[in-house]
Amino acid sequence: MSKRLFGKQKAFEDLSGGFQRGLLQKDDLARYGIAGKILHVAYDQVQSLVAVATTHGAIHVLGQNGVEVVYVLPAGCTAHHLCLHRSHLTAIDQRNTLHTWLLEDCRDSRPAAVYALRGVVTAIHVEPSVDWLFLGMTDGSICVWDLEGEQMTTYKVKNLYFERQEEARMMEYDWAVPRYHISPVLSLQIHPLDLGMLLVGYPDGAALYSFKDGSCKAFFETTIAADGHKAQQRPHLTCATFSPDGNFVATGHQDGSFAFFNVQDSEIPLQIRSLSETDLNLTRRDYTAPEGAALDPVFDISWCCRAEAGDSFLLVAGGTLQEMRGLGLLDLGPLPSRTADYSSYFATPRRQKILPLESRQLVRTILPLGTASPFYAASHDSQAALLLLADGTCTVLSLPSGAPVSSSVLPPPLAFACPPCSLFTISEMPRALHAGMYDNARKRRLLERNLLIGGAPAKRRLRSFEQRLVLLSVHGQQIRLSDISHAEMAEAPLLSVDVEATLPQGGRISQVSLAGTAGELALATATGGVLILKYPIHANSGIESHPGDVSQVTPLPSPLPDAQNLLFGFEPSQAAAFNPVCLLQANQGSVTTVKMSDVGFAAIGYETGMLCLVDMRGPAIIFMDTCERLQIRAEKGFFKRKSVFERPLPGSQPEYATCCEFLTMGIEGRLAITLVVGTSKGRTLILELLKDAQGMFSAVLNHAETGQPQEGAVTSILGCLATGDDLAARPEHLAMLQEDSGLPECLLIVTEKGVRSVTGNFKSTLGKADCRQSPARSAALITIPGSINLVLLAVASGSNAVELFSVPALRPLGHLITPEHASASMVPFISTHGDVVCQSSLEGGELALINMLGTGVTLRDVPPDALFDALKQPAMARPTISNWQWLSGTQHIKPSDLDTILSDGVRPLSKRAQERIRASEKQRQLVERQEQISQQQNERVRGAQRGALGRSREGRDTYGEMQQQGQERGERMSQLDETFENLSKASGDFLTEVDKFASNAKKQVMLGGARKMFGL
Repeated sequence: MSKRLFGKQKAFEDLSGGFQRGLLQKDDLARYGIAGKILHVAYDQVQSLVAVATTHGAIHVLGQNGVEVVYVLPAGCTAHHLCLHRSHLTAIDQRNTLHTWLLEDCRDSRPAAVYALRGVVTAIHVEPSVDWLFLGMTDGSICVWDLEGEQMTTYKVKNLYFERQEEARMMEYDWAVPRYHISPVLSLQIHPLDLGMLLVGYPDGAALYSFKDGSCKAFFETTIAADGHKAQQRPHLTCATFSPDGNFVATGHQDGSFAFFNVQDSEIPLQIRSLSETDLNLTRRDYTAPEGAALDPVFDISWCCRAEAGDSFLLVAGGTLQEMRGLGLLDLGPLPSRTADYSSYFATPRRQKILPLESRQLVRTILPLGTASPFYAASHDSQAALLLLADGTCTVLSLPSGAPVSSSVLPPPLAFACPPCSLFTISEMPRALHAGMYDNARKRRLLERNLLIGGAPAKRRLRSFEQRLVLLSVHGQQIRLSDISHAEMAEAPLLSVDVEATLPQGGRISQVSLAGTAGELALATATGGVLILKYPIHANSGIESHPGDVSQVTPLPSPLPDAQNLLFGFEPSQAAAFNPVCLLQANQGSVTTVKMSDVGFAAIGYETGMLCLVDMRGPAIIFMDTCERLQIRAEKGFFKRKSVFERPLPGSQPEYATCCEFLTMGIEGRLAITLVVGTSKGRTLILELLKDAQGMFSAVLNHAETGQPQEGAVTSILGCLATGDDLAARPEHLAMLQEDSGLPECLLIVTEKGVRSVTGNFKSTLGKADCRQSPARSAALITIPGSINLVLLAVASGSNAVELFSVPALRPLGHLITPEHASASMVPFISTHGDVVCQSSLEGGELALINMLGTGVTLRDVPPDALFDALKQPAMARPTISNWQWLSGTQHIKPSDLDTILSDGVRPLSKRAQERIRASEKQRQLVERQEQISQQQNERVRGAQRGALGRSREGRDTYGEMQQQGQERGERMSQLDETFENLSKASGDFLTEVDKFASNAKKQVMLGGARKMFGL
C-alpha cells in the first residue's frame, strides 16, 4: 500500500458493482490427505506403489511426487483384504465380493471384474512370479483366483486340519476341539524357494501343503511347558511365516509367544520364546510381570533378510506389555553352520530390543519395503518398514536400526493423514520467503531417499500469484507448512516443526497463527501456553525443525508491573528452521484466539477475558487487561476514554476475545496501527498502538462498542479502503505513522448470525445482512483483478455453504456448496483469491480445496496420474532350490508347472489377451481392406492411362501416321543389317576355321609320306 492510497478520497462507493452472476462458479481442485482410518495396506516392490484401504470405502494407490489415484468401492462397503500385483489391484469387501482394477488405464476407475465369492475370505496371498491369488476361507479350504483370466479356478484345497482334529478327538487330547468347530485359514505363504509348497496357518497350528502330489507334508504345533500355576497348554496360532531361505518356519500365538521350527523336522520346535523369555518348550521360568498384566497377542511376524538370505532379522508386532508397547526386533545375523546350534541361534540373537513408538499403539500389520527384489515376502534387503497401527494410522521405521523416519519420505497424502490433522489454517507468504523455504526443503530431499518411486504425476494447472498460499496443519506435536499454490500439495512439506519438547507440559495445540511476511509463528496450547517462533532470514537447516527444550528459558522484563515473570525467552539459535523466541505463561486458562501480525506484534485472548499484547521487538508484554474492563462511557454529552470496571453478574460467563486483527486506520485524521478485537458478546474494541520518543510502543483504548448479544460472538473482522485495498497492517506502514489520512474506510464485522459494515470511526452503518445458514465461521475479502478491481465479502457459514456479499452495502450475490463434511469440527478458511480450504472428512484426515471464481471444473476433469509401467521388471529371477536339494530328490516346480497344476492343464486366455487378439485381428482386416482398396485404385489408374493412350492414338493425322510407320520401318531395317553383319562375321569365322583344318591336314599327309620314305 503506497502513500497515494491515503490521499483525499470521495465518499465510499460500491466496490462490487461490476459483479456478474457468471463469475460465481466452483472449481473442485484437489483433496489433501486420506479420508477415514486406514484398514489395510499393500506394497508392490516392482512398481514401487503402496495401496491404502480406508473406512470410507476408498482405496488410494500412492507413488512418487504426490502420485495418487483413488478407486472407490460400492456404497457401504469397505475392504477387508487388499493386494497389489503387477497391473492388478484386488480388494475383497465385507460382503465377500472380489473387485479387480487394472492400473494400466487410470482414466477408467471402474473395476475390470466383480465376482461374488461363495464363503467368507479370512486370508489372502499372492506370489510375485505367478498370476494366482490364493484365498483362505472360513471353512479352512483354499481357493484360487486367476488374476489374468479374472475368474475362479476349479482347483481347491480342503481343510488340512480336519482329519488331524478327528484324530485328536479320538485320542482325547486336552487340546482337542469339539466336532462342530471348524478351523478357518489365518495365513498363507508360498515357500520362498519352492513354488510347490504352501504354508497354511490355522488356529490349531500350521500345515505345509504340497501342490506336487496334493497332500499335507508336515504340521507345526506349539506346546508350552507347564509351571506351578498353569498346566501344559497349546496356545492358538495367530500368524505363520517362512524364513527367507525357506529352511525354518516361525509361528506367532495368542499368548504373546512365538516358535521356530525346522521344515525338515516339524515334530519338535527348535525354540519357543517370547520377547522376554526363552525355552518355553522346556520349562517356563518365573517371569515377574505386574499383577493382572498379560502380554498382547502376536499380531504379525515379518522375517526380513539383508542382501544374503541367510543373514536375517525378525520383526514382531505384539507380544509386549501394555505399558511397553512397540515393535519387537530380533537381529539373528548369519545362520550357523551346525544344526545343533539352531536352538541357541533363536534364543540368543545378535541384538534384541523393543522399538518404541510415539503413539504407543499396537502394531497390527508389518509391511517391509524391500529394495533388492519382490521375493522373500517383499523383505529382501529392506531399508524401512511401514507399520499399520491399531488406531488406523501408519508410521515408518528404518531397518534394522529401528529409528523413526521423517514424514517427508512418505507420499504427501499418507504423511498428511499420519497422524491425522487436528487443526489447520492458511496464510499468504511473499515469494522471496517462500523461495527460501522451498530451496531448503529441496536440498533436504536430495539427501533423503523417498520410499516410493513408482508412477508418474500428471500435469496440473499452474496458479501463479505474487503471494504464495501456504497451508499450516497441526499433526499431534508437529506443525507442517505445505505449498498449495498449484492446486496440489507439494512433493513434501516445506517445513515440519516438532515442538513436543518446547511446548509447556506437552499440551495439545489448540490455536495457530502465521505472519507470512515476518515469518513469525504462534502456537497456543489447551493449557494456556503460547509459544512464538521465528523463521530466520538465512535459514539453511532443511525441512526438519526441532526447537530447544522448554527448560532452557529465562524470564524477560516487562514494562507492566502486573506482567512480570509471564514471558520467557529462549537462547538465540540458528540450528532450527523455526527458532523459539519466547513463551507466554499468563495462567489465564485456555487460549481463545491468537494473532500474529506482519508489523511485529502478537495478540492473545484467554477464556477468562484477559487480552495480552506482545511487542516482538523485545519481546515484551505492552498491554494486559480484561475485555470487560475495556469500556467507554458518556460524560456530560461527549465521549471520554476511561477504563471502568463493571463486575459481571454472578454465574455469568466473562466476556473474552474471539478474534483479533491488526489494521492501519485513520485515528483523528492521522494514520495509526490499531488492534481491532471482537468479543464473545458481539462487541468490537479498537486499541491504538502509540510510539514514544524512545521507540517503545504502548496500547491505548480508542473505541469500544456496546454489547450486541443477539448477534452472537464476532468471528471475523475485515477492513478495506474506498479503492478496494485492505487495511491489514504491513511493515511499510510503520514509516507512514502520524501522516494525514482523510480516506474513507470500511470495517466489516462478521458475527455468528450476520455481517455488518460500518465506517472506520463507527459513526454510520453502511450495510447489514443475515447469514442464510448460521453460524458464520470465517470470512475473507476477495479481490477480482481487472480493469476495475471487484471486492467481494465471502463468509463461510453453516456446515457447508459459502455466501458472497457486496461491499459495502452487503447485498447477497449468491452462495456455493462446499465439500465440507456436515459434522466438521475445524473451521474452513478462505483466501483473497477465492480459494476455500475445508475439512472433507469427519476424522480430519482429508482437506478439500475449491475455488469460487472458477469455470466449473470437477475432480473428474483433473487429469489422473499414471501408475503402471510395463517396462519395470523384477531385478532378479525368483530364487529356486539348491543343486543339493535337487539331487536329494526335491522336485523343482517352475511357474509354468504351477500354472498347469492350478488350471488343470487348460488355462483360458485372459480378457486382456483376448482383447489384444481381437485388436490385432481388426488391425489385420483393416490392413487387408486397405490393400484391396489400393489395388482397386491402381487398376483404375492403369485403365485410365490405357484409355488416354488409345485416345491419343486415335487423334493422330495421316502425316503423323506415315512418320510413325517410317520410323518403325527404319528400326526394322537397322535390325536386319545387324543380323547380316552377325551372319557374315560368323561365316568368316567358319571359313577361317576350315582353312586352318585344311592346312593342318596337308601337314599331316606330308609328314606321313616322309616317315614311310625313311622307314620310320
